[in-house]
Amino acid sequence: HANHSAAMAFVKLQEENLSNPRPGLFYKVFRASHPSIGERIDFCNSYHPWRTQSPSPAAMHADRAARAARSDPTDSVARSLPWR
Repeated sequence: HANHSAAMAFVKLQEENLSNPRPGLFYKVFRASHPSIGERIDFCNSYHPWRTQSPSPAAMHADRAARAARSDPTDSVARSLPWR
């Protein structure tokens, strides 16, 4: 599955960079600005939107872009002008 591939990519990244996959709380509070590799792997292994039929963020973005492309933004602006 795609989740397993993403998780394995993070594992490979962690091994190549020799990073700590689960840093301690002190490090996370004062130094971390992004989720740790371990947290990212956990997310990859637990992300299953197709089980609940919820759309993925990419699908929601594509739907929003398609709706925006179909609408004519100049039409709403023209209707709001007082002299029209």
